[in-house]
Amino acid sequence: MEITIHTERLHDDRVWACVVAFVAFLEKRGIVATWFSINPTALPYRQMGFNEARWKERLRYLASHGQRIEQHTHFYASGKGSYDLSPAHVTRRLDEDRAWLAKEGYIVTRFVSGGWRMNADIGGILRTKGYVDVTEDSRTLSPRAAVTRILSGRARTLPPLLYLHDYELANPLIAFLARYAAAYWNARPFPVVIHPHDHKRARDWQKILFFISSFFNSKGVHRVLELGAGTGNVAAYFAGRGVSVTAEDVNAGYLQTVRGRDPRIMTIEHDINTPLPFPDGHFDVVFCIGVLHYASVISAPRVLTEMARVSSRYLVIDLFPKYSLYGILERIVFPRFRPRRFSADGAETLFRGAGVSPVAELPTRAPLNKSVVYILQKDNA
Repeated sequence: MEITIHTERLHDDRVWACVVAFVAFLEKRGIVATWFSINPTALPYRQMGFNEARWKERLRYLASHGQRIEQHTHFYASGKGSYDLSPAHVTRRLDEDRAWLAKEGYIVTRFVSGGWRMNADIGGILRTKGYVDVTEDSRTLSPRAAVTRILSGRARTLPPLLYLHDYELANPLIAFLARYAAAYWNARPFPVVIHPHDHKRARDWQKILFFISSFFNSKGVHRVLELGAGTGNVAAYFAGRGVSVTAEDVNAGYLQTVRGRDPRIMTIEHDINTPLPFPDGHFDVVFCIGVLHYASVISAPRVLTEMARVSSRYLVIDLFPKYSLYGILERIVFPRFRPRRFSADGAETLFRGAGVSPVAELPTRAPLNKSVVYILQKDNA
């Protein structure tokens, strides 16, 4: 299940308190909802006294807690309740709202119409502009209908979309039903995780994708490179967000799998030990997860330096810690498995040599700490 929320009342402090409580519930369970936001500077919201600064602050809160931001547009002609569905007006309103969201760092690809006002012309305009429209998705269920389906034994293995309005979270019954449905279906909008032999379970990958989503949601990421992509879990996630993605791997079979997951992903068969065929600063973020511990990587410092060269700002890697409890147990149980491991000082030396510094980190399998995922920022960015 995916949770979709029509976001129209973030300026209301009473509603906002309920939204914060709901987000805490979602975050605790690693669940990401899609919050379809209006543009508070559009009519009639200006007439209603919406506070743009407060709205932006609260959207940033949602994004920083791993929630997804998309576009919700009402095609009001002048004031609330008066609609203009002409192609010219629809196009103008879509562009205005998308531009406002883009200015705040949210690259939107999905759309829901306010008031459920749609016609054939609007559908065509949306497709032309590259939107995925969920306004009239036949799979949508209200919290009440979702829980009724669960209790009647008609819950499906692959459930539909759960939709509600933000102000409905102020209703204790609806908030309870939404939480119940979300917990029952353990809703996650991440792509299906396919994990090759990179020593990570599907659960590890879900936590990593949630960590990445939480950090980069509001960063305005447009272009991503995944090195040693394997089956492309990171690539598939960002491609689903409408980001331009390139996946690199030395294994042609893995790259075929990546292309099968999303044909929008560009792939390149390449040896990570050689210079990357991209200009300086070409990507917003360069990922290399589940790779640097392998003996086939001749020089981790050289790989990290090359990653820093082609990134304009951020790098994301993972390292196996040298003295973690998991590593100690692993050496006892699997004495022949000898991955590259880094002490705290060794990791710091690696980062300093590439001119990057950690800004966030995530241990996997805590408290055993099998590996640590680092988000790194270039020192000169």
